[in-house]
Amino acid sequence: MDAQTTEVLFGFFAELPDPRRHIVRHLFGDILAIAILAVMCRADDWSEIVLYANSWEPWLATSLSLPNGIPCEEHSELQKIGAAAAFDPHDAQWRQQVKDFLKGRRVDLAIDNIGGASFSELLDTLGNNGKVSVVGRLAGPVPEFNTASLFFRRLRIGGVAVGSYTHAESRAAWEAVLQLLDRSGARPLIDKVFPFDPFAAAFARLAEGPMGKVLIAVN
Repeated sequence: MDAQTTEVLFGFFAELPDPRRHIVRHLFGDILAIAILAVMCRADDWSEIVLYANSWEPWLATSLSLPNGIPCEEHSELQKIGAAAAFDPHDAQWRQQVKDFLKGRRVDLAIDNIGGASFSELLDTLGNNGKVSVVGRLAGPVPEFNTASLFFRRLRIGGVAVGSYTHAESRAAWEAVLQLLDRSGARPLIDKVFPFDPFAAAFARLAEGPMGKVLIAVN
């Protein structure tokens, strides 16, 4: 594909309206362009599309924005550190994919820090007596919440605010976390560690959408 054809193709996707409602890390036009190019190269499913994108990332980066790298690469990173599966909330079929993965079962406990329009979709994946621990609301308030979704399956929603802990409670919780990490061998996923001065770079990285924790070193 010559440079002029590539520019016209990618420019067309960049002008399409983005229908997504959630917090997004990747440009809609980038995702469409990569998917269609991969299918043209005989990719048959999303895993093959991601493989294509990772293989051709240097070339794709010459024409696409890719502000946070290749779309869906965070899924493979999550699976590398132990996640049994990862699902894309922008995929209209993600709830059915969760149910298929669980083979007829439903989710017992969900921890949500997003809220927004996706919260009602999350409730759809819960089974009888399922629970949601709400720890944040990055996507804002939940619109048009249907309370009927709670009582038919006896669902429970609870809020968790670490900031409301006393000093003693915070200390006890942190020690429990350290003990759990020691027993399991697990470690937090660190995106990048920044020096204290200038720490503004750390906040800029947060705005980009990191894969893991962004830390500031204090000497």
